[in-house]
Amino acid sequence: MRVAIIDDNNSEAQTLAAYLTEFYKNAGLSVQTKIYSDIILFAEDYRNAYELVFLCVHKLSDGIKNELNLLRKYDDAVPLVLVSELPEIAILGYGVNAIDFILSPIKQKNFVTTMIRITDKLRTRAPQVVLKTADGIRKVALNTIYFVEVRDHRLTYHTMDGEISVWGTLSEQEKKLPSNFAKCSKCYIVNLCHVTHVGRDFVRITKTQGGGALIVA
Repeated sequence: MRVAIIDDNNSEAQTLAAYLTEFYKNAGLSVQTKIYSDIILFAEDYRNAYELVFLCVHKLSDGIKNELNLLRKYDDAVPLVLVSELPEIAILGYGVNAIDFILSPIKQKNFVTTMIRITDKLRTRAPQVVLKTADGIRKVALNTIYFVEVRDHRLTYHTMDGEISVWGTLSEQEKKLPSNFAKCSKCYIVNLCHVTHVGRDFVRITKTQGGGALIVA
């Protein structure tokens, strides 16, 4: 999971990053966070690389709406969570299609509850692919797929929710998946959103970051 935190209070940003790391660790997942001190720096560095953005607002000003619109100018679809000690900031979220609001200062127990809700929302709204399995038809959110593997004529989707065996060929799967999925060898199609490192003959993804890697040579 790749997450951006926009906050001019570095201490609070670091706390949020630590809470995110703990939440995803407990869920058996990894997270990469990057902190920006303001929206301008975020916009200058933007590469459509984030799956979730937290924007922390500490004061209500005339420029905050312009900053929110700037963020949406660069990406009108990335899931956005507003964080503020000011409850009225939550109202601004409707105008930029924010998926949630967190009242600060953030308490870890409340944060976990909120993140569970946010995770459910992300899975519900995420684009899906329809897979044919031995048990019938199954819909899977694209952002939960790590990679697709063919081995011994067995085709397997490796996802956040486990492995899913399907009918078909790797070439057929490649045609139905969007452009952020790439065939890196005759055995694998990887979700580039989960790639953390590309070597000469291997690709490392979030699922295998504990030491494993996909050998693609």
